Amino acid sequence: MKKILFVDDVPYILCAIQRLLSNYAPAKKWDISYANSGHEALSKIIDNNIIIDHYDVVVTDINMPHMDGFELIERVKILSPDTKFIIVSGHVYDCDKEYICLPKPVDRKKLFDIIEELTSNTKII
Repeated sequence: MKKILFVDDVPYILCAIQRLLSNYAPAKKWDISYANSGHEALSKIIDNNIIIDHYDVVVTDINMPHMDGFELIERVKILSPDTKFIIVSGHVYDCDKEYICLPKPVDRKKLFDIIEELTSNTKII
């Protein structure tokens, strides 16, 4: 089962994603977690300097207090180099080949298709 972590500091966005995923059949084969901050996301991966979990895909907002999405990505890459990243943000960013950027409001089908492609090891066209 592939592990997906959604990170956003806006609670209603995480609730909306959770609702959408409950009606999306392929998500039944994903182990999905949610975090409302970069710090909470990291606490799901590392505890007392011990790696306790791995996520195949992290979907994160960028503009969050205390730890933005870019810092979260950099920290997770050190702990889990194979994790893939999707940035979902209301702001425009230059994305490199290390992660995929999607604008808010995100197209649900596009987001889920990308997650499906990333977790099935097929190339994104």
